[in-house]
Amino acid sequence: NWMYHSLYNVPTDTPFANLEFATAVMRFNKHVGDTFSGVLDMGTGYALNLSGKLSTGNGATTFYIQGMGVPGTQTANWEYDYQGYVVPKWKNGIAQEDTCVGSVIRNKPHGNAKAGQTASFYLVRQ
Repeated sequence: NWMYHSLYNVPTDTPFANLEFATAVMRFNKHVGDTFSGVLDMGTGYALNLSGKLSTGNGATTFYIQGMGVPGTQTANWEYDYQGYVVPKWKNGIAQEDTCVGSVIRNKPHGNAKAGQTASFYLVRQ
């Protein structure tokens, strides 16, 4: 399980509390080869089914995840893409948690939310 936080990319002096895009838990199943699946759980019946792929190269691990709404629920037509990077541990770091950072895009509109909205995110292993 990974705690997920995403923030609007705002280039002005905006109070941090006004930057929240979403908070959720990402639960991943064990991966097979370079692919994996899981669920992004926002609580109260809001969830996305996740499918992803890991890539490694030049000493870095990156990932791509597609989040699709769950049929028959409030998220049925939602679609999001996530691109991220596994943050390496600092040699002299103290109490470092497993962490990832990246960017998310909304691919399809839903409600008043427009397609194309982007945000930055970070994941911390629970």
